[in-house]
Amino acid sequence: MAGMMSGARWKRRRWRRVPPFLLAVGEGWHKGVLGLVAARLKERWRRPAFVASMDENGIASGSARSLAGVNVGALIADATESGALESGGGHAMAAGFRLTRAQLPRFRRWLETALGGMPLERIFAAARELKIDALADVDACTRDLCEQVEAAGPYGSGNPEPRLVLAGAEVCWAEEAKGGHVRCQLRHRQGGTRLKAMAFQRCDAQLRAQLLAGARQRDTRWHIAGHLRRDDWRNRQSVQFIIDDAAPVA
Repeated sequence: MAGMMSGARWKRRRWRRVPPFLLAVGEGWHKGVLGLVAARLKERWRRPAFVASMDENGIASGSARSLAGVNVGALIADATESGALESGGGHAMAAGFRLTRAQLPRFRRWLETALGGMPLERIFAAARELKIDALADVDACTRDLCEQVEAAGPYGSGNPEPRLVLAGAEVCWAEEAKGGHVRCQLRHRQGGTRLKAMAFQRCDAQLRAQLLAGARQRDTRWHIAGHLRRDDWRNRQSVQFIIDDAAPVA
């Protein structure tokens, strides 16, 4: 991967005012997806997310996901000790918890107080930046490169998946897919190799609209940040680029 930019950061331009944490509790939600939902909320809004399912007896089991600077495991442990939760535990980035229906308002107030004592502006500003690991041409995004990236895994909180930037790419085709996702094709120059790409619905709506518009403006070049992934649908053994953010070349 040529053009390494270790520690480089890509600052997100789009942001909305959202609360310092997200707490979602529903009746009878499937417990097997709580962690996934919390992770998606955290990724979408860059806020600590707490998601719980309440059963018919008024007992909720939940899962939490956090971002660097907010130790959710310590928060859950302290909330349990204070009586705001029945039980819970975990580590800095992920935790589980259990509470009663009567404890729910207290837990919400407890989170407001606990997070209110943290330097949230600095933490959330850092979370709005994308760490960039390398530059790559569209033509270099091959199956071989994808397999080399995979070989450096497994990836997790201690070993994040490398994020690439496709510098000066053209959005040569785009369409809105079911669910609000945007499918598109990228290339580095006229006549170059086309690379399938996807901006999922969790991406900012403005970004998805820009990609759709970009396909109609062939003279515009983009810096596009994201991850290279396998695409084995129907045994094609291809690759696609999962888009995190994009910005037109100034």
